[in-house]
Amino acid sequence: MTKKAQSATEFVVLIFFMFVVFFVFFFAIQSQIRDSNEHIEQVSLEELGGVVHSYLTLASNSYVDFKKQFTLPLIDNLDYEIFIEDNNTLVVKKGSKEFVDFLPFEVKGYLNKASPNNIVYNLDGKFITSSGIIENNDAKGLFLNVDAENCALRKFKSLSCTPQCQSIGIC
Repeated sequence: MTKKAQSATEFVVLIFFMFVVFFVFFFAIQSQIRDSNEHIEQVSLEELGGVVHSYLTLASNSYVDFKKQFTLPLIDNLDYEIFIEDNNTLVVKKGSKEFVDFLPFEVKGYLNKASPNNIVYNLDGKFITSSGIIENNDAKGLFLNVDAENCALRKFKSLSCTPQCQSIGIC
């Protein structure tokens, strides 16, 4: 009977040891998968920031009165925030993860994630009226989703200010 009890005890210890090895292996694999998913999310945020940075660079190096429509990509159901901070910092966030890109130029306006289309403008701040050519330095430079020259023209004609124009401080 003692030999059977010893064999049963050894069997239980062996099974317990196998469960411990299995759970350690399982948690190690789960940790690797979680780290991999976090890395993929971070790379996705960086790629998204890179897309916007490319369009802004294209506009800054283009001729004046340049206008380009672009779409913010959808990335595997990634619910992110994207915005321009202090007119020279592109920020892409998802939860606690963040990608920050310091732009070598000033950009006014906003990015619209809800709309499939965003527009980048490179404007010289000049517009034509019946009085001739008017220049407004507030409407000069890079703008996102705001036609600053149109805002300056609205201000010149004393028309009501739109929310887009208010967002860049022209009226």
